Amino acid sequence: MNKTLLFAALAAATLSLRAPAAASAPFSEDERQAFAAATQGDVVSSLKALDLPASTRFSVLGIAGDRDAAIAGYLKIAVTDAGKTYVEGREDPMWDAVVKELGWDEQKAEAGLLDPKTIDKIGSLQATDVLLYGTVRACAKTENRVFVELELHATEVKTKKHVWGGLFAKRWYAPGADVPKGLSELPTAVRDQLKREATAALVESLKAQPKLSLVKSVVLTPLAGDDDRYCTYILRDGIVRTDLTAKELDLASLQGARATFRDVPAAAGDAVVYGAVRQLGWYDTPGPLDLFTKIDVQVDFQAAIERNDTHDVLWSDTIQSFDAFYVWNWAKIALLCVGALVVLALVGKFLKAVTRVR
Repeated sequence: MNKTLLFAALAAATLSLRAPAAASAPFSEDERQAFAAATQGDVVSSLKALDLPASTRFSVLGIAGDRDAAIAGYLKIAVTDAGKTYVEGREDPMWDAVVKELGWDEQKAEAGLLDPKTIDKIGSLQATDVLLYGTVRACAKTENRVFVELELHATEVKTKKHVWGGLFAKRWYAPGADVPKGLSELPTAVRDQLKREATAALVESLKAQPKLSLVKSVVLTPLAGDDDRYCTYILRDGIVRTDLTAKELDLASLQGARATFRDVPAAAGDAVVYGAVRQLGWYDTPGPLDLFTKIDVQVDFQAAIERNDTHDVLWSDTIQSFDAFYVWNWAKIALLCVGALVVLALVGKFLKAVTRVR
């Protein structure tokens, strides 16, 4: 290859490296439905409970991992559905300048809470009172199910305080999908056996992590996407079976715990436990003659323990249980046994009659 062609090839390669990456494809319809369900449910309920003056105006700063501002749009709807007032931040003449000064981008959003120095820059905004922001922590599709997880925050412009936050998860099933039943409908014996197995696995995992010797107590926060706090209570029961002490301070999320412990460190335990439930439910399949029912249970939750002072993650694991249980219809089995005995007796009489010596 001559020098001219070599330089041309190098130039083309350099330009291709500098070219901006292609924009992410829009969310699929199933993914959009999952995010819509997440924001229309738990997010609305949580915002309703936020104790702020009725005149408080909310604006969305940005959602890392959003595509075509889809989640931002759902969040705006959630604000109004919660009975709050939403205003477009861009109506503020200082909006563009402040956002530019903040240097708001994916990396800053991934960090979670706005740091104090960054918050100082938002004081000049006049059109809005509370900024909403966050990041997409998970968006995974498996066959006909979509699991999404959103970390959301709210910071008050005037006081620069973190006033709201949470981890919101949703499992959404495509229309026509075989949706698992809720664990509240699961037979008690199966629930108890499942709990024992998951707790044992959790205790084994906790005791195997030497880094947990650095802490004495952990503060519990409910697992996102947990029905009836079933997995959260398994997590609590597993922790108390170790050398750790579990504390319940009525904190809704890791983000709320971080904000609380930053302002009042004396109220904190040594660490915080948090996580999310990715699968939780069961399917039943009747056996032959309805003599038994096969129950396939799916439990899959991820949890982690984070130190309050350094935010180091000392332990993280995924606890799974995909077991099959059998519930026997003993009344029907007994009835069939009685019927079988009656049939055998009749057959015996018949054989005896036909073989009688004449």
